[in-house]
Amino acid sequence: VLNKTISKYMNKYNFSLISKSINEFVFEDFSSWYIELNKLHKNGYHLRKVLKKVLIVLHPFIPFLTDYLFKEIFNEELLEQKRLMFRNYKNTEKIDKVIEIVSELRKYREKHNISKKEKLQYWIKNNSLDSDSLNLINKLAIAEIFENNVSILKTNNFEIFLNLSESKQNEEQLRIEKEIKYLESEVQRSSAILSNPNFLAKAPKEKIELEKSKLEDY
Repeated sequence: VLNKTISKYMNKYNFSLISKSINEFVFEDFSSWYIELNKLHKNGYHLRKVLKKVLIVLHPFIPFLTDYLFKEIFNEELLEQKRLMFRNYKNTEKIDKVIEIVSELRKYREKHNISKKEKLQYWIKNNSLDSDSLNLINKLAIAEIFENNVSILKTNNFEIFLNLSESKQNEEQLRIEKEIKYLESEVQRSSAILSNPNFLAKAPKEKIELEKSKLEDY
């Protein structure tokens, strides 16, 4: 994907978007996930290979630093390297699902200030993931499988149940009740505005459509 993105924007001489795409890859994919996953599998060869490619694509933007790092890490001259392409793997569905669940569990932990010393106990409804995927989730999210139906998280592809202590359940119940009250008040507010003839007659069309869109979302 990164190869195609760079080629696409290079043809349009849109260097700012090339830089943005590389930045997102380095900080979101490479740093956040590739290195973390590599810690579990400890495959230094592939990690160095990807790092070499990262330094090469970064070179036009930070030439002196990438030259220095390339020489120090690989004991080679960067400018003597052939163009290296990032390999596109067709079957990434498995790891994408792992990342999806781990991200959601981490967000929940952070949102509710749950210590990393405490394992999250979760259960995936209609789980189809294999044991390797579940082991990765457990290690990356500091979690463990525990069948329950206490509190639910929904992602694009999964429904995840979290086993919570009684105090956490009470907190979650209060949060849900507060959110329901807020949404009910917003529905009343938006409905009142949209039923006001003066508003409909005088407000710009864009504002009316925005209010209708808000009401549909509620």
